[in-house]
Amino acid sequence: DDSGSDSSLSMDEALEKETENFNEQRLFDRLYTLCKELNYNEELADLIGENMLGLTPRSDTSKKQLPPNELIDFVADAFLKITAESNMVLSALDDVQWMDSLSWKVVQRMVERGKRLIIICISRPIDTSNVSIDQQFLKELREESQLEKKSRFTEIKLEAFTKSDVRRLLSMAFGCEGTCLRDEVCDYLYEQSGGMPYFCHEIVGNMIRKDLLEWRKDGSVDWRSGITDCQKALHSNMNDLLLSRLDDFKSDGRTLLQVCAVLGFEFSLRELLKVQSRGRRMIKPKQIEKVEGVLVKADKEGILVEIFQGGANTEISGTDGEGDDDDDDDDR
Repeated sequence: DDSGSDSSLSMDEALEKETENFNEQRLFDRLYTLCKELNYNEELADLIGENMLGLTPRSDTSKKQLPPNELIDFVADAFLKITAESNMVLSALDDVQWMDSLSWKVVQRMVERGKRLIIICISRPIDTSNVSIDQQFLKELREESQLEKKSRFTEIKLEAFTKSDVRRLLSMAFGCEGTCLRDEVCDYLYEQSGGMPYFCHEIVGNMIRKDLLEWRKDGSVDWRSGITDCQKALHSNMNDLLLSRLDDFKSDGRTLLQVCAVLGFEFSLRELLKVQSRGRRMIKPKQIEKVEGVLVKADKEGILVEIFQGGANTEISGTDGEGDDDDDDDDR
């Protein structure tokens, strides 16, 4: 019956629209409350909602612009307020050499006003040619780190591992003294990784997972007996290593990971199951177990990282087939 199908489709669309409106309403309520608690004008909530979150403003903002300095102060104040009750806050920012000047100013405000706060900025070498950073602020931090024992700023320059660094890393991972490792193993690891810390760490993890090393009777650690050069190959670059991990999955597992890639940088288990169900209202428990099995393996391989969103009321659905119909529950 085509009319029944159209009716069902219209109801689904109406429900989806109602959900979107509810979520917008909830976000705006949070913004308005935050602006009020931080003594900002409520008009700022409309401007932030429209310009930064893509929400439909409640008031006319056509003739208004988002004040940059007020936005910087609001973002920094909001972050510090939300984390004020924490004993310690760690904020890690990667590739900060690409950050724009406004984002740097937010970091600057957090440094100036924050308490019990550690900010780790990971970057390519930063020098005075980076115009997005407030040069005076950077100069003051560097001078402070040289003159004061308890400086707010510490600059650590990371370089490639030496052969002794590679030996120490492998000994820690395998649980042995560095002197127990055969030179052939350490030299091979160093040559393959080029001393690049992250690549070296990933290769060592791969060696442990694939059980490529063994204790010898003389107390040394060497390649496992009978291992071939092909099995011993530790990959010439990171891309090759990651591709080899994907090859370890069966075809349906690789297909599932492709779906994950399409869903984006971050997605919930519920969203993935919804796509896998292909529009069906129910998904069998065995299918859920299969999906979770692939995700667990991908997590162990470092292809995906499992995170939990929510506070004390976070609930994670099991694989017993009993769905979680409460939209307020947090997702995994």
